[in-house]
Amino acid sequence: MGPIATDIRSIKIQIEEVKILKLQAVGKCVAIEGINSSVQALKNKSAVAAENFIVAVEDINTRWNKLVDGIFDREQALQDTLIKLGELDTSLEDVNGYLQQVEEELSDLDNVHGDPKYLETHIKKLKMVQDDLDNQEAVVRALNHNLAEMRAGDKGSKHSPLLDKQEEMNELWKSVNSSLRDKRNRLQEKLTGVKSFLGDVEDVVNWLSDFEQTLKAVKTIGALPDTAQKQCEKFNKSEHLIQLNAKNDQAHALLTSGEEMLQAYNCHPFQTVQIRSSLAKLKRSCDAAKKQAKKKKLKLQEHLQNVTGFHSVMKIFTDWLISGETSLSKLKTPSKLVEPIERQIKAHRDFHDDVETHKEIVDRLDRTGTYLKYYGAKHDAIVIRNQLLSIKLRWKRLLWKTEERGRLLNSAYKEDKRFADDWKELVGWLDATKESLNKLMAQRPSPVRMKEIIDEIKMYERQIGRKHPRYYATTRLGRNLKDRCTKTDPEREVLSKMLDELKTKWTSLRTEISQKQTQLDSQLLESGRLVEASKSLIDWLEKMEDALSDKHPTRGDQDTVHSLVEQHKAFQEEFDSRRSTLNTLQQTANPEDPAVLQQLNTLNDLWAKVDLLSNQREQLLQKNLKSASEFQAAVNALRDFLPQAEQELKFQPLPEHELAILQLMERHENFEDQLQEMEPNVESIKELGEEIMEHCHPNAVRFVKYYLTITHTRWEQLLERSRGRRKRLEDALEDIQGNLSRLEDLLAYLSDAEVLLLTKQEDEIPETVSLVEDLLKQHMEFHEELQEKGKEVEKFTAVQSDSSRTSAGYTPKLKTVQRELLDPNNPMVTQLQHRWRDVWRMSVDRKKRLHDHLEHLLELESVKNFNFELWRQRYLAWVKTKKARITDFFRKQIKNEDGTIRRHDFITGMLDSKFPTNKAELNAVFNIFDRDRSGSINYREFIEALRPVAKKPKRHMSEQELVHDEIEREVSTCKCRSQFKVEKVDQGKYRFGDSQKMVLVRFLNSTVMVRVGGGWVTLQKFLENHDPCKAKGRTNTELREQFTLADGTAQSRASFSSRRHSGKASNSGSDAGYSSASSSAGSNTSLAGRKGAVTPTPRTTDGRVTPARRKAATPTPRSVARTPPPHR
Repeated sequence: MGPIATDIRSIKIQIEEVKILKLQAVGKCVAIEGINSSVQALKNKSAVAAENFIVAVEDINTRWNKLVDGIFDREQALQDTLIKLGELDTSLEDVNGYLQQVEEELSDLDNVHGDPKYLETHIKKLKMVQDDLDNQEAVVRALNHNLAEMRAGDKGSKHSPLLDKQEEMNELWKSVNSSLRDKRNRLQEKLTGVKSFLGDVEDVVNWLSDFEQTLKAVKTIGALPDTAQKQCEKFNKSEHLIQLNAKNDQAHALLTSGEEMLQAYNCHPFQTVQIRSSLAKLKRSCDAAKKQAKKKKLKLQEHLQNVTGFHSVMKIFTDWLISGETSLSKLKTPSKLVEPIERQIKAHRDFHDDVETHKEIVDRLDRTGTYLKYYGAKHDAIVIRNQLLSIKLRWKRLLWKTEERGRLLNSAYKEDKRFADDWKELVGWLDATKESLNKLMAQRPSPVRMKEIIDEIKMYERQIGRKHPRYYATTRLGRNLKDRCTKTDPEREVLSKMLDELKTKWTSLRTEISQKQTQLDSQLLESGRLVEASKSLIDWLEKMEDALSDKHPTRGDQDTVHSLVEQHKAFQEEFDSRRSTLNTLQQTANPEDPAVLQQLNTLNDLWAKVDLLSNQREQLLQKNLKSASEFQAAVNALRDFLPQAEQELKFQPLPEHELAILQLMERHENFEDQLQEMEPNVESIKELGEEIMEHCHPNAVRFVKYYLTITHTRWEQLLERSRGRRKRLEDALEDIQGNLSRLEDLLAYLSDAEVLLLTKQEDEIPETVSLVEDLLKQHMEFHEELQEKGKEVEKFTAVQSDSSRTSAGYTPKLKTVQRELLDPNNPMVTQLQHRWRDVWRMSVDRKKRLHDHLEHLLELESVKNFNFELWRQRYLAWVKTKKARITDFFRKQIKNEDGTIRRHDFITGMLDSKFPTNKAELNAVFNIFDRDRSGSINYREFIEALRPVAKKPKRHMSEQELVHDEIEREVSTCKCRSQFKVEKVDQGKYRFGDSQKMVLVRFLNSTVMVRVGGGWVTLQKFLENHDPCKAKGRTNTELREQFTLADGTAQSRASFSSRRHSGKASNSGSDAGYSSASSSAGSNTSLAGRKGAVTPTPRTTDGRVTPARRKAATPTPRSVARTPPPHR
């Protein structure tokens, strides 16, 4: 716009242009406010993200304010110019038109309703109107003033049109201002009410959200019925649930009020977006909270049912286990008969199937119990775990016992079945053979048929000979089964009857065959067929001669020899029955027939030989039976003795008293005497067994070998265990006696050491460093020797060294425990324990005294050449390394009300801070601090003594120098064997580590940043991820805490310190005027950097840079209308 015109027409045109511009500006004002509100909201959420917009918004606000100021100034200037030109009428029309327009706008605001944002927009519009009215107030005053002057100059014209317009203007002015105030108050009340309503809604929503989070939080559940029931009842009666009901009522009331409010407003939906959104959110939160509470309640009820069901199933299963274990323990031993054992197998198979079907129950209990163990309360989980372990172990044991009994029943069934089948087959064969034999000899045979009958009888004899091994095995198996039965077992009688029946039928058949053979021989003789009769008798005798010869062994176990004796008795009976046939042949033989006589002589010789062999066999069998009986008796005696002996040698811990060991040794000697008494029996078993094995019957070989092997093996094991027990007892006795001897030697040594230490304690320590060093060296040798003796003391008193070693050596903690061969209640052990503790403490005390005295002498030597300036520089460097302030130390050590530090407090505090110094130096330092020799130092004395000497200002370091300096400082802390490699490639470009990968490095907000991927990380974080000694097994916090702060100092992250300072050191003694070069507690020091001092950057606890706070960063835009300057 050009300069203000001088003619009225042009001024009016310029005024219209300003009005148009003003209307355009009014439309943009709301947009400017929205931009500032959005940026402020973004800044509250993320200051880092808002940084990119703040500068642009500041520029917009600055330009906007300039535009608004220009509009106001030009409008004011145009109005003033118009009034000066005397165009009062035009000005009055403009003002009246403006006021009428404002009045119309205010009338449109009668029914303004909506959410806070909508109401605030209209309030801002009213504020803009108010500002505009305030701007027009100066114009109204000027018009009233000029009209008053005109009316005073022209008294005649009282009803001028200007006066009417003036009155109209004043009335409109009052009406508009009153209406504006009323509208603003009403809108403000509506805004307050809506905000209060929305606040109540937000409070309920927040409570409901917290309630949901509380319900969603994982909590331990009750794993027992009682705890689960209590948990369910507690939830139903919980305060949160009661509050939820109250909050639901409140939410329903708010929803009803909100709906009524929306219906009363009857406005466009976009005006109540926030209200509708809040009501919808409230309804969703209310429904979600009720749903979550219902879900939680159902979950607890379901959990209670599951827990109750789990424990009920567990109880049922436990009862079944008890009944199963009881029934299994009450089962009888496997039967020795087929039918009973078949019934036992069937019943056991059903029981086994029942056990197998419970496997699924065990698995289900295990799954449910595992869930309850991991998610249930700890005390309940322990109970569940123990119950599950007990149940699983008992079930597995029951299953194993069931399977073991099944195998036992199957084995017994096979044995019973074999005996029953063999017995049945043998009895059937014997009955059939006997019946056939009876049919064969039912009628007197003819001479022709007699030959065939003789051949058939010989066939029966051969068959019974082939059946004899089976008969022997069946009889032996039956006797074994019978022997396994108890004396009261009815099956024993059944087996005895079966064996007797088999034996009777077998003997009867053999006797029947022998009788039939004798009968045939008699019939042959009666028919005159002497040759055939004699030949039949000779064949039988030759067969018996071969059976009675020595090539057939007759030795074995008792059962086998008994069987042989019975066989020989049957032979003798048959032999006696055939004697009549021999006598008949001798009587009827023709003595004149040489062939008959020769055959008769042969028969007599063979008969006499068989008779002799029979007598010899009888004697031999009697002898063998006696030997077998002795062998069996010796085996039985040893088998009875071995279990008792093995029980006697069962491993047991040895006592710790010498008298008890001697008693055990005496008892073991008696046991060895019993072994010696039993040894001849073992030797006789061995000798008899070897003799029997030389001529042992084939049927008895297996049994005799078994007896020999089992007795020999168990006897050798018994002897070995007996020798081992004797060795243990002798070693124990020797150790006890040796320990007592060593214990006496240790007590004597400790007594001498105690006397020596007491003597040295009375001697004064010299004041010469060399002499004290010699004494300390001698005592260290003695102390090391005492420490070696301590290892022997540990064997008796179990000395347990403390893991932490003191400066004077480790301090042992004595704790007497039970040893294997030493009684801890022995008074000598107690005496050794106390004596060792006293001597060790005396040695440690003397060692400490010598150390302290030597250090004192060395301190005195060092004080002679003490340099306070070097001490001050060392202390300031230490404070800087610890990132502390020296003022913090002074404040911490103040114990007096006058704010001063005494000598003792100063020395104690400085030593407690772990600063490397000593008392002598600190005494000298305190003397320097205490200038007035008052015995205490004040703050000014402390600060002035430590104030560094002012240095000449040095040039500021560039950004690249700061970056390089910080990289060198960080890398220098690497403790790897091969230091972490860093190579500078170019400005801002470095290579790190073995990979030598090039990365970008820059200086941002007083922090060195490294480019990683698509973002930036701090140099320290980068090195923590790549430097092995900083990254391995440690957290970032540990890496930053590699130093130990002094007591009372705080820890913070410091930014870079400039090597060159531009300013001079302050000479003031105030707290704010002097601190160490490092950062203070909780803040950061400024550092010289780019273009002067770098502004310190606030940081978080983990060292990340946070945006700096700006005060009034975003200027508030001015409204279009503003109060004009006073009317000139």
